[in-house]
Order: sequence, then structure tokens, then C-alpha cells
Amino acid sequence: IWPAVKYFPELFFTMILGGEEPIDHLQKSLLRAGVDLHPMVQRVMQIHVAEEARHISFAHEYLRRNVPGMNPITKGVLSVAFPIAMRVMLDMIMTPPKEFVEKFDIPAEVMREAYWGGEESQTTMRNIFGDVRALATNSGMMNPVAKLTWRLLGIDGPVTRYRSEPARKVA
Repeated sequence: IWPAVKYFPELFFTMILGGEEPIDHLQKSLLRAGVDLHPMVQRVMQIHVAEEARHISFAHEYLRRNVPGMNPITKGVLSVAFPIAMRVMLDMIMTPPKEFVEKFDIPAEVMREAYWGGEESQTTMRNIFGDVRALATNSGMMNPVAKLTWRLLGIDGPVTRYRSEPARKVA
């Protein structure tokens, strides 16, 4: 990872967002919904959300300040790498490892339905990235090729109006 930090810090901060945003979204959704959690689990989630907020805010701010001034070629590369990193990190963080699936003999169709094949899970996947789509749009990374990449990866959708905005229901 150190080459990304040294030579392409914008990609490094993109990977940070890819790692933090999915868990942050899931935990905030559970906390907002008032899901019945053990008090200790609830408190750990609250603390984790607060800690993630610092990392996410720093990465958002770094990209917001630095991406607009990048040279056009590097910005173009980042605009396509950005949604790819989000999608790859989503799978790394939110889906159970192959060994878990095999050990508990979870059928492939159940995994597909639960992890991004079913309509509800696809909606969740799209909602997770509303904040980073807003960041990409506001920092000049949402060009036609990037928009196509977001769509092909199944993570396109509306941008949030403000950070951590709960997902809006379509009327």
C-alpha cells in the first residue's frame, strides 16, 4: 500500500473510503432503525460509527481539496478507479469469506440473493455509496466514463444531499 500513499495518495484515500463507508452505512442504518440490539453491541456500534466518522471525514476532505487540482489524465484514471475500488472493497468487507460459506454449506443461490443478487440487497448496495457518489460528483470525478463504470458495477444511483443522509424512498 505504501506506493499508493507516496505516489497516488488520492487512490489511497479512495481505498480508505471503500473500506469504511460500507460498514458505516450498515451500522448507522441499524442504529437509526432502532433494531433491538444488546446494549453492549449497540454501544460498541455507536463508538465505532464515531471513530469511522473521523476517518471518513478526513478522506472526504482530502479528496475534496486535492482532486479538482489534479492533472486531467490522473483525475480521469482516478474517476474510473474510484467506483472500482468501492465495489471491490464492498465485497471484501461485507461478504462472508469462501471458507465460511463452505464450512456452513450455504447454498450458492442463498449467497447470490443475500449478497448483491437480490433486489433488496442491490438497493442496499446502491444506497451504501450515496455519499461517495456525491464526493465524486462535487470533486469532478463523475464524467461519462465514470458514470458508466458506476452503472456497470451496479453501484450507481442518486447522490446524497449531505453526508450520512438516510436513503430516500422513491415515491
